[in-house]
Amino acid sequence: FAFSYGLGARAVFSDNDSDFGVRLPLGLNFYPSSAPIDIFVEIAPTINLLPNTEGDVSGVFGARFYF
Repeated sequence: FAFSYGLGARAVFSDNDSDFGVRLPLGLNFYPSSAPIDIFVEIAPTINLLPNTEGDVSGVFGARFYF
């Protein structure tokens, strides 16, 4: 298992509105030794700063294949 973290910007553009903020992704990766894949889960708390200050949380579960 490997723990990952980061800090990044967030920008969402749409016809009616745009949001800008900061996100802090936190993840956990599993690398099986018998296959060229990794399986991961990530949660990312987000703080939108413009146009309004508000919080949000997103998450993802997935896998990657290495070749």
